[in-house]
Amino acid sequence: EELQGGLQQILDVIVSEIQHYCFCRELSGRLYAMAIVNQVQQEIDEIKSEYATAQLEDFNRIIAGIIRENPVPYIYERLGERFHHYLVDEFQDTSAIQWFNLLPLIENSLAEGHDSLVVGDSKQAIYRWRGGEPGQLSRLPDIDFSSLMDEEDVRESQGITSLYKEVFLNKNFRSSRTVIQFVNGLFEALKNNHREELDEIYNGHLQQVQKDAEGYTEVRFLSGEEGDDEAVRKTLEEIRDLSEKGLPFSDMAILCRKGDQCKLCANALLEAGLPFISEDSLRLSEADNVAFAMNWLYYLYKGRKNHHAVKILEFLHREKALGKWNEMPLDTIWRREKSLETILKGSGTGLKPSKIKKDNLIDTVHAIGDILLGMGAKDNFIIALENVLLSFVSRYGNDVMEFLEWWEENSEDLSVRSPSDARSVRIMTIHKAKGLEFNTVFLPFAYGNVKASRNYLWVETTGRDAELLPSAWLKCTSSLMETAYAEQYEAELRASFTDMVNLMYVASTRAIERLFIYSRQFPKNKKAQKEEECWAHSLSLDMNSSSEDGLFTAGDKYKIQSKPREDDNPVMTYEIRPMAPWSDKVMLRYKSETFDLGNTSLDAAAEGRLVHDIMAGVIELPDLDKVLQHRLRLGDITPEKASGLANDFKTFIEGSDLKKYFSEVQGVVYNEREILSSNGEVFRPDRCVLQGDSMALIDYKTGSAKEADVDQVLHYMELASELGFSEVSGHLVYFTGEGIEHREVMA
Repeated sequence: EELQGGLQQILDVIVSEIQHYCFCRELSGRLYAMAIVNQVQQEIDEIKSEYATAQLEDFNRIIAGIIRENPVPYIYERLGERFHHYLVDEFQDTSAIQWFNLLPLIENSLAEGHDSLVVGDSKQAIYRWRGGEPGQLSRLPDIDFSSLMDEEDVRESQGITSLYKEVFLNKNFRSSRTVIQFVNGLFEALKNNHREELDEIYNGHLQQVQKDAEGYTEVRFLSGEEGDDEAVRKTLEEIRDLSEKGLPFSDMAILCRKGDQCKLCANALLEAGLPFISEDSLRLSEADNVAFAMNWLYYLYKGRKNHHAVKILEFLHREKALGKWNEMPLDTIWRREKSLETILKGSGTGLKPSKIKKDNLIDTVHAIGDILLGMGAKDNFIIALENVLLSFVSRYGNDVMEFLEWWEENSEDLSVRSPSDARSVRIMTIHKAKGLEFNTVFLPFAYGNVKASRNYLWVETTGRDAELLPSAWLKCTSSLMETAYAEQYEAELRASFTDMVNLMYVASTRAIERLFIYSRQFPKNKKAQKEEECWAHSLSLDMNSSSEDGLFTAGDKYKIQSKPREDDNPVMTYEIRPMAPWSDKVMLRYKSETFDLGNTSLDAAAEGRLVHDIMAGVIELPDLDKVLQHRLRLGDITPEKASGLANDFKTFIEGSDLKKYFSEVQGVVYNEREILSSNGEVFRPDRCVLQGDSMALIDYKTGSAKEADVDQVLHYMELASELGFSEVSGHLVYFTGEGIEHREVMA
C-alpha cells in the first residue's frame, strides 16, 4: 500500500506536468533560433528606421491601427468622393486584415447607394502560406474581427449584412464534359470522406457542363518502385503520341507542385528535343558547369578558399579531366596534397590558375570557358552565363568583385530559356498556372505525403508555459500533440489537408479537353495520409480500367475538337555564338582624353558630375583607389589623371584639418544623404560625418569659388541644427586646375 501511494503521487505529478515538460523539451531546441529571429527583426527595424522605409506588410497593420482609432479615416473620405464602386477579385486569397482595411470603403459606397462586387472561389485558395484566409469567402458577410478590434466595433463593422447578396456561378464554360464529370465526382467523394476539412469550402462545388466536347481523362497509378523518372517518361510518351496525332505542342502544359519538378521535366524535354517554355526550370546557378566557372571566380578573387577549390576539383574529377588522378578517390587526393595548385600541377593536364586569371572579368570568364569547351561542356548554360556577364559589364563595369556581389543577389532569378516559341509545351508550377487554361494538362507528380504546410508554428503560451515566454516558435510535428498546443497542431493539419486538396482542384480544372494524372499505388497499411489515396477516389467514378495495370480512363483521347490557336507572331531565330577573344578586334578608348579641371574647353557640368560621382564612393580614404580603378575600367578617366587625382587628394587630406573626417573616422559617414526640411523641400549635402551630437558638412565644388557656395553650405548647417545637432561645422572643398583647396564656412 505504501508503494501504491507513492506510485500514485508519481503518476499525479506526470499527469499534471507532462504537457509543460513536453513544451520545455520542444522549446529547448528552438531557443537559439528564436534568438536569431529576434536579432534579425531588430536589424530589420534599424534598417527601416535608418532609411525611412517600411515593408509592404507593415502598411496593412498601420492602416488597421488608423481604422481602429478613426471610424471614418480622412483618407477614406477622400477616396470615397472619387470612387463609388469596388471590385475585390481573388477574395479567397485575401487576409482578414486586408478585408478589415477595405471594409470602410465598401460600407461607405453601399451607404451612398452604390454597388460593389466581391469575386472568389474558396476551392482555389492556395496562398494560405502568404496570409490568405481560405474560408473567409464562405463566411461572408459575417467575419470575425475580434483579434483586430473590440466587440462593440465588430458589431458596428457589419453594416454590409443587410445588403449582402450571394450568387453561385456553377456553369463551366471552359472544360469538356469528361473533365467536368471527373472533377465533380472526385471532389464530391473527397468532401463526403473528409467533411470536417472540406464541407464548408466544397459545399455547392458541382459544375454544369456547357460545351459539347467529350474530352478525355486518364489516371495512371505507378508502382511503388517507379519514381519521378517514370512519371516523366510517361509524360513524354503521351506528348509525342498526341503531337503525332495532330495536337500542337502549344496546346499542352505540364503542371508541377515544386520548381525542381519543373526542372526535371524541362531537362527531359530538352534532351528529347521537344520545344518547351518554362519560367521555373533550368536555373543558371544550378548548372554544374556554371557553378564550376563561378567557383573559379570566387577562388581566384576572394581569397583562394579551400571549399571553392574542392568544388572545382569535384567537377574536374567527375568529368575525368584530372589526368593521372582520374581513377583515385578525390578525398584521398585532397588528403595527400591539400592544394588545388599542387593537384593540378601533378595531374599532367597543364591546367594552372595562372592561365585563367586575366586582367579583367571578360577575359577571365573566357579563359574558364576555354577549359570547359575543351571538355565539351560549353553548352547553353555557359553561353547564357557569358551573355549575363556581357550585360553586366555594359551596365556596371568590368569589376570582378562587383560582379560576384551582384551574382549572389541575382543568380536565383537567372535561367536558361529553351529555344522555343509559341508552338511549345508550357511547364510551370500549379501556383503560377492559377487563372490560366490549357487544352491538355499533365500532372506527372500527383503523389506524396500529406503533411503540415508550415514547418513551424508561433503559439501564444498558456499556464506554466507562459512563465517562461509569452510566445514560442515550435517545430510543427506530431510531438506537439503531447503539449497544450495539440489543438493548434491538429488545426494546422486540417488546414494543410485542405491546401493540398485545393491545389489538386486548381491543377485539374486548368484542362479544357484532356487531363492526364500520374499518381502512385498507396499501401493499405500506411502510416501517413497520402495524396495518392485522394486520387484513388477516382476509381469509383465512371472510368474504365484498361488492359494495362493501374490505368483508368474516360472519354476519347484522340478526338481533337478545339481549333489550334493561330500563331500571329512569326518565329525569328538567330545563331548564338560563344564569346570569342576580343583583344585583337577591339581597342578601348577613354571617354575623356584628359581629366583637367582647369581646362575650360571641357564641359564644366560633366567635370562636376564626375568629381561628385567619384567622391560619393569614398567613405574612408583607402576607398578612393578602388573608386578610381572602377572609373578607369569604365573609361571615365585616364590612368595618368587617376593617379594624379589620388596623389593630390591624399596629400591634401594629410595636411588638412579634414583628415579626421576621411581617415579612421570616429563616427558615421553619409554620402549623398537626403535631408527633408520642415517645409517639404529635399536637400542633399555631398558628405555628412556624424560624431555624437556633432555634424560636419562637406560639399565638393569644381572651378572658382562663389559666394553662392557659402550660402548653400550655411543652409545645410541650419538644417543640421534643426535636426538637433548641437555642434555643426561646414566645409567647402574646391577641385581646381592648380590643386585642391579647403574653405571652412562659419555660421
